[in-house]
Amino acid sequence: MTSHSVGICSLAVSFPSLIRTNDYRYEKLPGLAVQAQPQRVQLPRTSRPTCNDDGIEIWPQEVAPYLNNPFRGNVERRVLSQDESSLMLESRVAKEVLEAANLRPEEVDLANATSLFSEPIGLGKRFCQARQLNLHCPARNLESTCSSALVVLQNTRALVQAGENHNVLVVVSKCGSNTVDDEDTLSWSLGDGSGDFVASSLKPGRGVLGTKIINTTPTCGAYSHEIVIDARGVPRMRT
Repeated sequence: MTSHSVGICSLAVSFPSLIRTNDYRYEKLPGLAVQAQPQRVQLPRTSRPTCNDDGIEIWPQEVAPYLNNPFRGNVERRVLSQDESSLMLESRVAKEVLEAANLRPEEVDLANATSLFSEPIGLGKRFCQARQLNLHCPARNLESTCSSALVVLQNTRALVQAGENHNVLVVVSKCGSNTVDDEDTLSWSLGDGSGDFVASSLKPGRGVLGTKIINTTPTCGAYSHEIVIDARGVPRMRT
């Protein structure tokens, strides 16, 4: 079996135009004003988290300094306006990442994508996006909630390493600001954005050295999702 060194040869990000600071929450929910104004918390440079073999201890150690902060350390967030969508962000950044990689659309032989959450809800979104970008390759979705970007990278690396593909466009987006009620504390730290990259064969000894995906079943039930109909009669996800 052919084996190639694989890595990310270009990377681009795209964010919405609307910026929300913590003042937005204080104005939206006056009851928050009775709490102390949250301050940015910075860990000492010498403080390095320890972890056990599976790395699970890293998370609680990293978030501990922010637990008393209602915004979990966030100062501002980029969120979708009424004139923007996740598909718009993804298509814009996909063009930029192809330009950065000096690739023409016809040189891309696979498009892997993951969106949390995709708009509009339904099937066939990737075909439409491939047409917008003038791609001539297969386009598909892979989904693993919060870890989706890493799962897609692992899948993409395996395909290029095996020689199945050569230039893979990876589209990643997380747009959850409009899936959570403003009164829900989960919304206080949510922002939106898209980050795309191109993975290709590289010179020997370069690129991704290895990947590992671990079991995360203990997190089952941490979030719940359902489809609701908004005021405009449009179905959308609610977290």
